[in-house]
Amino acid sequence: MGRISKEFKYLGIGAAYITLNLPLRPETPTLKPFERRIFYSILQKRKPFDEYMEMCLYSRKYNGFEGGYYSSGKVIFDTTAKKGHYNTYPQKNSPLFGQGIVKQLVAMWKALDRPNNFLAVNMGAGNGIMDRDILMYTYKYHRDFFESLKYVIVEISKELMERQEGTIASVKGQDPFIKAKIMQHINFINRSAVNIEFDEPITGCFISNELLDNLPVKKLFWDGEKYHEIYVSPKQYAESSIFFCETKGRLSSSKLKDYLKFRMDKYKMPQDSYLYVNLNAIDLLQNISKNLKRGYVITIDCGKEDLDKYIKTGNIIRTYGYGISEEYEGNPYYNPGNLDIAASVDFGALMLYGEAFGLKNIGCYQQNEYFDKILLTPLNKWKRNSKYYRVLIQSKNASL
Repeated sequence: MGRISKEFKYLGIGAAYITLNLPLRPETPTLKPFERRIFYSILQKRKPFDEYMEMCLYSRKYNGFEGGYYSSGKVIFDTTAKKGHYNTYPQKNSPLFGQGIVKQLVAMWKALDRPNNFLAVNMGAGNGIMDRDILMYTYKYHRDFFESLKYVIVEISKELMERQEGTIASVKGQDPFIKAKIMQHINFINRSAVNIEFDEPITGCFISNELLDNLPVKKLFWDGEKYHEIYVSPKQYAESSIFFCETKGRLSSSKLKDYLKFRMDKYKMPQDSYLYVNLNAIDLLQNISKNLKRGYVITIDCGKEDLDKYIKTGNIIRTYGYGISEEYEGNPYYNPGNLDIAASVDFGALMLYGEAFGLKNIGCYQQNEYFDKILLTPLNKWKRNSKYYRVLIQSKNASL
């Protein structure tokens, strides 16, 4: 996402009031359909924050209820368009962003002794602009690499997958033969990137740009003695409204306990502070290593590698969407299912777990410095907020 917003300052531990005509009546017309769906769900049993976040972003259409923000394709990747939600760096800096990725991929291909089958797997492709720029630039200027390239897009949303395919196929002014040639080199897989699986380990590169910050995260509270997990519950207020509130509870999984021991054992958490844990990102990284025989991983996202700076950075949870007021920026309980929810990435955790999964950390760079170096030209369009973004390069059975 192309900007950083301040984190919502909660009043106590409540959030996002939803006015109802009658107390705790989810069928009232004043409750939006998706809010009603979430309300029904958490009314039966409170949910850990990551499950709430997953519902808001990725839940499928069910029993007449609409789906989540990404799974239903509600997102509009363009702040210049009417009712656009947010911009991304590949779109803001098209085609240069994609060209920078190509230069890195070509260097990786050469380092692997130019294999005849090199798979580039982009996980969560947004609107497809980066993929279009990668494929067009590769075809025009790196034809030998293009002939070895098999390009795969992994996308959880069918609606977004159709949009991506349309973007790649609708390059203006291009010969129909070139378009057909490019489309022959691309394949789409409709599933969550966390569950990605190939018939056999591949040689190539796994790419993600602003995917990990959209994976649901656990939210924990440290009281100075132990961690409590944050759950989302409905609560009656003033006899005329309900709202989603946060309550403390026990840790919900053994994986979470293992994470705290592995990542947080030697770190002194500030008292009365929050910790966000992206177990989905860890599962994704493990799955990538399992499916990678020889090659690389490129992770581009908003976050920090230093744990102390990550914990104290403040605006870890961010929200984006059309018409969101400053008052509700960073509030994940405002207009659920219709806004993007993102959580900044702990790159230090990715590097630690990567090593445990057999990946070598080649380097973690500020995004603007990385692209300035690889493109040999400064890109002023991303200078302002790019300092918050990182590019992590990892490898397996390969050097660079």
